[in-house]
Amino acid sequence: MSKVQDSQLYKYLMFLKKYTSEYNIKEIFNLALGYQMGSKEEWISDLNNYIERKLLIMYFGNQFDKLPKNYGIIIYENQNDDKDGIKLFYKLLDEFVAQYEDIRINSSSV
Repeated sequence: MSKVQDSQLYKYLMFLKKYTSEYNIKEIFNLALGYQMGSKEEWISDLNNYIERKLLIMYFGNQFDKLPKNYGIIIYENQNDDKDGIKLFYKLLDEFVAQYEDIRINSSSV
């Protein structure tokens, strides 16, 4: 298991995914941000950057000047409904977790 999967935030996100559908992407973003501020876990910042890079390409054709404040806003403004936005978030989270060690190695060598 990676550091990400050992995190209480990750475990809570998996709990929400499995047992709850009464939330939206802005709430997920704020939950992660609050947790990041309290825990200082590096992977959360890496996750934010990863998701924002993916969304920048997906929605803005890689035009950095078009990037809004955070991924919560980007997804919320481009989703069909809350379920759609949450589904995209978890897809990107799963991709991030699968690639996390590679991402850390690449970003530290820059």
